[in-house]
Amino acid sequence: MTGSQDNIRLAISLRDGSLEKSVLFSLSQITSLPQDVTSVPRSSDLMTDAELQLTEDYDATALLEMLAAKKITAAELLSAFRKRATIAQQCTNCLTELLPEAIYDAEACDQHLAMTGRLMGPLHGIPLSLKNQIGVKSHLTNAGFVTWINNTSKDDAAIVKTFRKLGAVVFARTNQPQAGMHLETSNNIYGTTVNPRNRQLTAGGSTGGEAALMGMNASVLGIGGDIGGSIRQPAAHNGLYGFVPSPDRFSGIGVTVPTPGHDSIAGTLGPFARSLRDIELFCKAYSSTLPWIEDVSLIPGSIFSSSMGRQLDETRPLKVGLLLDDGVVSPLPPVRAVLQKVADKLRQAIDVQVTTFSPMDHAKGWEIIAANYFEDGGANIRAICEKGGEAVLPLTEWIINECQKGRKSVASSPEGLKEARDAYRQAYSDHWNQFDVDVVLAPIYPSVAGPHGATRYWGYTSIWNLLQYPAVAMPAAKLVGGVSTAELRGEYTPKNDLEKHYWEIYSAEDAEGLPIGIQVVGKRYHERMVLQASKTIEKALLAK
Repeated sequence: MTGSQDNIRLAISLRDGSLEKSVLFSLSQITSLPQDVTSVPRSSDLMTDAELQLTEDYDATALLEMLAAKKITAAELLSAFRKRATIAQQCTNCLTELLPEAIYDAEACDQHLAMTGRLMGPLHGIPLSLKNQIGVKSHLTNAGFVTWINNTSKDDAAIVKTFRKLGAVVFARTNQPQAGMHLETSNNIYGTTVNPRNRQLTAGGSTGGEAALMGMNASVLGIGGDIGGSIRQPAAHNGLYGFVPSPDRFSGIGVTVPTPGHDSIAGTLGPFARSLRDIELFCKAYSSTLPWIEDVSLIPGSIFSSSMGRQLDETRPLKVGLLLDDGVVSPLPPVRAVLQKVADKLRQAIDVQVTTFSPMDHAKGWEIIAANYFEDGGANIRAICEKGGEAVLPLTEWIINECQKGRKSVASSPEGLKEARDAYRQAYSDHWNQFDVDVVLAPIYPSVAGPHGATRYWGYTSIWNLLQYPAVAMPAAKLVGGVSTAELRGEYTPKNDLEKHYWEIYSAEDAEGLPIGIQVVGKRYHERMVLQASKTIEKALLAK
C-alpha cells in the first residue's frame, strides 16, 4: 500500500485543512483527552456560552423558529456548529471534511431573509451533515476505499441538491467503514471513529462518523445509509433518534456504493435527529419537493402520506408487540433492564395495548439476508481493495464470509437466493398478522457499544431490512432513566457461541451511562404509522 500513502496523507491534510482554525487543540490537549469527551467542547473554553447553548439546547425545529424570528442568523449558527464539529473531530475522528461553501450558503440564507422577509425554505439555515458516500460536487467521495481516494464527485447527490433547495446548509461530511458494511466505522484512509462517551468503544456503523458527530452535539440533522442497521445501531450507541424508511423513499442518485446494480437487498438513506419532530420536519420537507419526478425509482407519494398503507385507528389504543428476545442473541443485562422499564411504562399507558411478539426464525432470516448481500459473493469488494493495495479489514472479511456461509445453507443460485428471500418475507408477514399489532418494539442491538472490532451480530436490525419494514430508532435509556449499577451487573448465561462472545467483551464498568436504543417497526411502507406510534410510545415513556 506504499504507493497510496501519499494520497492518504493528502486526504487527511485536506480534511485537517478544512477545520475551524480557532478551536484547534494543542498537542498536549490532544494527548490528555479523557475517555468520555462529551464535555470537552464546554471544558476546552474554545466556544462562547452562546455557541454552546445554540449547539446543545435546541433541536432543528427550535433553531428554525429562532432563525425565522431573527433571534439568530444562519451565519452565527453555522459558525457555532463548525467550531463544535472541529472539536468533535479532534475527539472522535468523525469527519472527512468540513465544506467551505457552507459559509456562503449560510450568508445567502441571511441575505434572502433580510431582503424578502421570507425563509429560503422549510429548512432555512439549518446545518446538515452527510455520510461520506453521499456525493458533493467538486469534493472527494471515497466511501472508505483507498483506490477511490481521489474520486471527485461531478455533481451533488440528488438528496444534497434537494436539501440545498430547501434552505439547509450542508456543512460536514463524515467517516464510514471500508465497504460500508460494518456496524462499526474504520477504514484504511481516516482510521477508526470512536464513541464520544468512551473512546475505547465503537461509535457504531456504518454511519458511525455521523452518529459520533451528533453525539458530540456538533450537528443537528444528519443523513446516513442503512442496509443492515447502519442508521439505527449508531443512533442507539450515541443516544440519537434515527429513521429508516422502506426502500425507494429517498433518492440514492449520486451515492457511491461498492456493489452498484446489486439489488437483492436494498439499502436506503435516512435521517439522524435530536427529536421525533425533527424526523417529521426532515421527511415532510423532502417530500414537498416531489423527488419522485426526478428519480423514477422512487415511490410517487409523500413519505408520511395518509393514503399509503393502513392507518392507525384513533378510537382504540395503539397495539404494540414487544419483541424482547430474537431467539439468537438474548439481550445483555443493561439492554434487558431498559426493555423491562419500557415494557412497564407502556403497560401503564391507557392509550397503549401491549402484547408479546414472538420472532419467526431470525437465525434463518440472518442466513438469507447475509447470503443475498453480495450477489457476486463479495468479489467486487475484494477487487476494489486489491486495486487500492489495501488490506481487507477483519469486519469486511467477516461479512463476506457470512455471505458465503449463508449461500451454502440457503441456495447456490441467484434465483434460489431471491426465492428464499421472497418466501421468508411472505411467511413473516403472515406471522406478524397473527399477532394483530400495529407496530413491533424491539432492541436495536443486544448490548451497549463494545470494543473496536468486536461487532459480530446484526440480527436485531437486519431482519427488518430483509423484510423492507420501516423503523424509528429512539434513545430508550434517556427516555426511561437509565440503568442502575445492580442492573448492569445482572446475571447472564450464554447459550451459544455468539452470546458467549458478547458476554466476554461486556464490561459493566464500561457500560455505565452508555446509551441504549429501541426501535419501533411497522410493516412495509407504513412510515406514517411508525411515526405516529413512536410519538405515542415516547409520550408513554416520558410519563411520570
